[in-house]
Amino acid sequence: EHHHFLKNYLKITPPLMDQMVDAAKAAGALGCKIVGSGGGGCIVAICPNNHSEKIVHAIKASGAADAFAVKIIHGATLKQIEND
Repeated sequence: EHHHFLKNYLKITPPLMDQMVDAAKAAGALGCKIVGSGGGGCIVAICPNNHSEKIVHAIKASGAADAFAVKIIHGATLKQIEND
């Protein structure tokens, strides 16, 4: 919804960013967001499991200089070590 507002009402998104978002969504992305300052420099697309390769390909085909998938993990964990 945020991108839709920026694109269609404020008309401030660069055409390539719009193409990338549209391509990612058409390929199955759950949502996209332009990131960066002053007109955006990148997009982030949230992908369902096992769809990232298809979405990366679609973004590249839309004219993006590059695209890649990042897997989100749970992050660092704390393990308690018992003293003997």
